[in-house]
Amino acid sequence: MVFIGGRPTPQTSVVNMTYVPAGQSPMTLALDFSKDTVLFAGSTTLKMDSQDGFGPGTLSGTAFDGNGVLRMSYSNGQTTKGARLALASFDSPDAVGALGNNQFEMLNESAWHIGVAGEGAFGTVRAGQIEISNVDLSQEFSDLVIMQRGYQASSQVISTANDMLQELFSMKGK
Repeated sequence: MVFIGGRPTPQTSVVNMTYVPAGQSPMTLALDFSKDTVLFAGSTTLKMDSQDGFGPGTLSGTAFDGNGVLRMSYSNGQTTKGARLALASFDSPDAVGALGNNQFEMLNESAWHIGVAGEGAFGTVRAGQIEISNVDLSQEFSDLVIMQRGYQASSQVISTANDMLQELFSMKGK
């Protein structure tokens, strides 16, 4: 960079570079020192009068929004969007095989449907929620008791009918 009167010359005030973050595509950066930049004679320190960017920040939180997009919050107050969560559904339980440790495999590829939240048959993502059973345990227990009593009553009817038949056969033999 060339300075005249403490200010960079227009030809050298913009520095262009390509930054390649690990595992991502390259991005072009342009550092513009044409405004609010001063370098006085005999000094080796570049002084900035103002900035239009943000200070450094560390990742302070992550969450998915209703559309399944990862939102990352940083300690400098910035929020960025990340990858979108992929969702899958299947037509029948026969299309899924359990591998263990909450992992599953696709047994019937044509029965699987892959998409994203909010599109097609996929609903929204409710981040920060804990999924609990969708079964009403009191109703299920009541139904179980009713079924058991029905089974007991049926077995009593059969037992009574058997006793009556035994009595009939014993009367016929006399």
